[in-house]
This record gives sequence, structure tokens and C-alpha cells, in this order.
Amino acid sequence: MNLSIAFKYFYHILFSVVFGVALAFIILSALSNRTGIRMFIVQSGSMEPSIPIGSIVITKQKSQFSPGDVITFQSPNIDKIPVTHRISEIKTKDGEEIIFTKGDANSSIDLGSIKPSAIIGSVLFHVPYVGYIAKTQQQPIGFFALVIIPCLILIFSESKNIIASLRKPKTVHNQNLQS
Repeated sequence: MNLSIAFKYFYHILFSVVFGVALAFIILSALSNRTGIRMFIVQSGSMEPSIPIGSIVITKQKSQFSPGDVITFQSPNIDKIPVTHRISEIKTKDGEEIIFTKGDANSSIDLGSIKPSAIIGSVLFHVPYVGYIAKTQQQPIGFFALVIIPCLILIFSESKNIIASLRKPKTVHNQNLQS
């Protein structure tokens, strides 16, 4: 197998994987309102090593929580930025639940508590490091590098194949021709 064929296989496999992941994220985003499933990019190391920086966490709305659950919530302390931490303790005060959270990498629980209404969802799973790609794609230069350039390469490659097939001499295969 020559290098050109190996590159072509690699290109098609890589394109298929990237396309499949992108399609999955588009479908999840489109269905988020109906299913309660949402995606967030982990931007700090507070949950390492279980959830590395740059991961995408997939969350789903849930009504009951217990200590040990990993949740994403609107932080009352950090400009309402979504935070993903583990529930360390749930207390009841004046008939109302108060939830205390802690990042796995942190030595102490988070300052303050949250109410159940601040919880966006429980983490179903995470995809390590894919968040870097998603975050880059949101920037103009990243969109150009990750979307426009691959599309142009695909268009150029397919145009080259079409032109090559049009230039091939046409052969007639007819066995009924008599001389």
C-alpha cells in the first residue's frame, strides 16, 4: 500500500469520526429542551482526575439527588457560571434542602451552599478533552480552522476526483457488435 492510499484511508476515517461526533453533539443540543440533556465544557481542574479540564460533561435533569452524585449547577458565587462538582452533603434547614458540594481535587467543601433549584442536572458521563475542540470552534479562527478548511479540502478532493473521472476515455462494452 502506497502512502497516498494510506493517507486517503486515514483522511476518511478521521473525517467520519469528526463528523459523527459533531452530529451527535448537534442532535444532543437540538434535543436538550425535550430531553433535559445539556452539555457543558469543564474549564477548571476542580474535578480532576475524574473529570479533566477540557472535558464535555453531559447532564440530565433529575428530581432526587444524594451525596456522591456529580452535578452541574449555577454557582451563586461565580457570576452564575455553571459548575460541575460532587454533592458532599445534603441538609434540611427549616424544611428546605441545602446542598453542599466539593470538587474532587479540592481539599474542602465549596463556600456557601446551593438550593436544589440551582441544579441544572446530574452528570451522566463526560468525554475527555473534546471541550477544547468545541471551545476552539466557537472562536472565529477556530471555526475557520475546524470547519471551513476541512470543507474546502473535501470540496477540492471531490472536485479533483470528478474531473479525473470525466477525463477518462469512455469505453463501449457491447458484445453484440459484429465486424
